[in-house]
Amino acid sequence: MTSAALLSAEDTRTATVASTTVDMREDYSQYLTPYQTALLATSMMSDNIGPDHFKCLDLGAGTGILSVALAERYDNNVFVDGVELDSRLASIFDAELNRLGIAHKTINADALSAPIESDYDRVILNPPYKKMAADDPRQAALPVRSPNLYSAFLMLAIKALKPGGQCVAIVPRSWMNGQYFQAFREWMFDRVSIDAFHIYGSRTEVFSDTDVLQETMLLAISKDRQKVEVRVSESQDKTGEQTVNSYPFSCLVDEAGDKTVRVRPVEPAVLGKLKTLKEEGLCASTGKVVDFRSRNVLSFDFKEGLHRLIYSCNFSDDGFKHPVKEGKAQWIDCSAEKQRKQLIGQVASLWSSVSLQKRSVAESRPIP
Repeated sequence: MTSAALLSAEDTRTATVASTTVDMREDYSQYLTPYQTALLATSMMSDNIGPDHFKCLDLGAGTGILSVALAERYDNNVFVDGVELDSRLASIFDAELNRLGIAHKTINADALSAPIESDYDRVILNPPYKKMAADDPRQAALPVRSPNLYSAFLMLAIKALKPGGQCVAIVPRSWMNGQYFQAFREWMFDRVSIDAFHIYGSRTEVFSDTDVLQETMLLAISKDRQKVEVRVSESQDKTGEQTVNSYPFSCLVDEAGDKTVRVRPVEPAVLGKLKTLKEEGLCASTGKVVDFRSRNVLSFDFKEGLHRLIYSCNFSDDGFKHPVKEGKAQWIDCSAEKQRKQLIGQVASLWSSVSLQKRSVAESRPIP
């Protein structure tokens, strides 16, 4: 049964979401954790009581719901350091944990710049999901270069754990494969045990009240030697029934190759036949226009000066057709600099790339 404290923390979270603008959420990449996900995240940690008080770290603490779930998990035998960049949320975090009687310290700072010790029993985090520029000065303090803020936060979490300490992170699944995150995976596998995954079938449910579309997972790790078995659970959404399996680590991770991670084993007969896109001479693109983040400049109807927005649905065995009625906006306003940078070549050059994409591109030739 969910505690009154956690339900109260959920009320604070939902009120904060309702009072926060979309622009502010996007600036901070701020998607606050629902209580159901917070409960599941903390349930993935060990039952071991350990010391009188666990020293805990909440990176990107938000309104404090993950810290409240941690306190509930360990009968309030915790002391939480909450690190939060947004001063408004840091104040809410501090007030919430004071009100609930949870011992803590509030650190209103950038987690990637703040001095953080390496003696935490538990670390929990729902980090920002946002690209990290190669020339970001904070890259210099990271053990390996990070393509995204969330993997930078994960490296910080791992460094903060004491030997035997445990961490659960709410992150996208993109770290599991591809060249961008290969250095991160190699660094991580040398330092922690991958203990468990929880995979969601729906990309919209976990952060449904903040309109984020993301293949989200829960990752449980410990600062220890790699365990033989990895627990893999799945549910369609944050409240759905779970299916649970355990697989050998060696069947999920390509240890001899690029450290690709799978959520279920591949049949041995198939494994030897799989090649990367690079080995096949292909280059993948996810599309320069992410439509759900660009709704204010998209249009289903043509207006003068708009550019064509091209999806895979604009191609068929009969060739290219635009516009089409497939539930996708067909036009984009590229008058602003941000959108002008997203324009790419003309339709004639797009056949191979668009047919491989799940997202969309905007044609550089304006429509008169």
